[in-house]
Amino acid sequence: MFQRAFLRDGISQLRYKSISVRYFVLPTDRATVNCAFIVSKKQFKKAVARNRLKRLMREAFRNNFQPLNGVIDQGENHSYYLFWRFAGSDMASYAEVETHIKELISRILKDTSIKTL
Repeated sequence: MFQRAFLRDGISQLRYKSISVRYFVLPTDRATVNCAFIVSKKQFKKAVARNRLKRLMREAFRNNFQPLNGVIDQGENHSYYLFWRFAGSDMASYAEVETHIKELISRILKDTSIKTL
């Protein structure tokens, strides 16, 4: 799924400082949000650092994804696929990650080009 996601047409990509997100929407029988959190091994050699950043991104998303649920509840049955990638070179604090995730979620909601594939 991951490799196919980056080869599809119609994928939108947004970036805010050190976090980028690629997302697309597929029609399905029920509405869902599927997420993947990615941290490059090239940037962070130690698994401890990569796992910490993934945990921070997961927690920030979990605490701030309610606006996406509102869109899903209003719309038809579509699955939202979000691929969050940390692109920074330094370890970030939770406050930084949360700010970036909030900004990207608001941009996704503003994006009028979300179309189903």
